[in-house]
Amino acid sequence: MYVTWEIGSNSGLPPFAKTQNDTMKFKVGWGIYTDYLHIPSLDIVLDKAEYYKSENVIIKVNIHNQYMIPVNVLVTADMFDDLMVPIGGVAYAYVLVPGSGVFCSEGNLTVTFAGLHVEKWAFAGLGTVKVNEFTAWPSAMGTAWCPEQVATFVIKKTFNPPDP
Repeated sequence: MYVTWEIGSNSGLPPFAKTQNDTMKFKVGWGIYTDYLHIPSLDIVLDKAEYYKSENVIIKVNIHNQYMIPVNVLVTADMFDDLMVPIGGVAYAYVLVPGSGVFCSEGNLTVTFAGLHVEKWAFAGLGTVKVNEFTAWPSAMGTAWCPEQVATFVIKKTFNPPDP
């Protein structure tokens, strides 16, 4: 940011009129976000690093709130296979994330998605989970609180054999 201001310009006397310039650097961030300290492994946590086809996936998302007040957030988690074909559907939750003010908690909340699984027809390889927070569904004029975050996992080729 670059700022210029004048001091004493209304007096009409040139010796007293003075123009000052100053600069300031600051970081612009998001109020609600999952990318805390830019370490995705701390914010989108999968219960395992590798999954067989037809196996259940548990996703934990740590949401951070920089605002002083609690905020309602729609959290979504989408899973994709190696060819970026959607697998497991969309998981979502409406949550109230506490504020980070004096009378509130730390401004953090963990949301757990346990209803997803890797489809048996998914392509083996690198699977992806994309997580985002919205004000409401985009179809209901909702906007994203922050950029989506991504976590990856491995999809194994064979099916998970049932227990005998």
